[in-house]
Amino acid sequence: MQNINEQQKNNLYSLLERYIQKKHFSFFADNCGFKSKPRLSDTLEDLLCKVSSGDIEYSKFFEWFISFFLDGNNYYFVKGYNNELNIDLIKNIIDTKEVFIQDHIFDIINVDTLDSTKLLDISLDEHKKQVHMFFASPCEISRKIDLAGGIRQEMLDKGIFLSNIVIDLDNNILIVSLNPTTNLKTVDGINKEKSFEAIVNLLVENVRTVIGSFHETRVSWILEVLYELSIEGTGHNNPQINDLLAKHQNLLFRAIDKFYTKRLGMGIADNNLINYAQEQLINTIENTLIDKFGVILPSKCYRVFSQQSDTANSTVDIRSEYSTLDVGRIGQLVKSSSKFGDISALGIRIIEGNSSEGLFVKVSDNNDYFLLSPKGTRFVQKEVYFDVINKIISIKRKVQLAKES
Repeated sequence: MQNINEQQKNNLYSLLERYIQKKHFSFFADNCGFKSKPRLSDTLEDLLCKVSSGDIEYSKFFEWFISFFLDGNNYYFVKGYNNELNIDLIKNIIDTKEVFIQDHIFDIINVDTLDSTKLLDISLDEHKKQVHMFFASPCEISRKIDLAGGIRQEMLDKGIFLSNIVIDLDNNILIVSLNPTTNLKTVDGINKEKSFEAIVNLLVENVRTVIGSFHETRVSWILEVLYELSIEGTGHNNPQINDLLAKHQNLLFRAIDKFYTKRLGMGIADNNLINYAQEQLINTIENTLIDKFGVILPSKCYRVFSQQSDTANSTVDIRSEYSTLDVGRIGQLVKSSSKFGDISALGIRIIEGNSSEGLFVKVSDNNDYFLLSPKGTRFVQKEVYFDVINKIISIKRKVQLAKES
């Protein structure tokens, strides 16, 4: 039976006390009958003691450790690549991963000895066709200390920065999951500065050292996908409204045409203005009907609670935890702002039964990646992140098929 020794236990405690959240322990409650204590630190200490003594199987703990960091208040950076990766080669790398992981991973995560980014684990999910990689990097985290005379001085503490990489072989995307660590200054010598882009690039380079070269591509397609997702996420899905609009649309259009006929001849109107007037009238009536007859939601749906359009220089946002942008004047603002420019950020709420979880999707300035992040410091399970990513990929495929047909 394999257990962790005292030094490994200390390494784990030092690392996990910074990142672990209460909900991370649910794995052990569900699989090992483990009960949490009131204080997070006491729960962590008790967990590691039970792993050390063998009361919790080492294999269960290892299974949890290599993937626990995909859950939490993480950032998921999604990048594209365009050359196929050889699964047989990846399988061979996994079979001989000792070449890359020469020490026990619980020895590697020693804050005093880790001096560069190291691979902790690599595996292949053949069913999902995903390669999973887990890295640890040395980092520096700042803190303030009080000196005499009311002076505060910044100190840098050494730490360990964890990251998960998921390569989706079917969809040619690479996902970097990391925690937006408070007061993080550097990772493996790279300054964090205002964003994590340089750190993400560092991690991608470490992926290349393991599986070989691949060419990154911009995810420009995400702009059109977010537009389609915005339309779906603000739709009413109510056939009664569709029937009423279809029944009266021609009558409404004829009224607008009649109103603008003389103005066309006078040169104070054009066809573009008429089309715009028709569109605005239909939107206004549609939103009035939504207010009256309501939105019909399927058992599982994706709704919009925030939308930002850079070209239109507009942001529409709902602060309520469970409200969405689909009714009345707010719904009309969403539709109009998405017409005038590319959507740069979208707040998506997944509603299924009585549960609801929200994520932001933001596009980088140069379309190198898109970013998924939770609202505030909420704990979000990895299934929610991948649910939204899969929804995005599904819409991407529909858009591509529509263009090819």
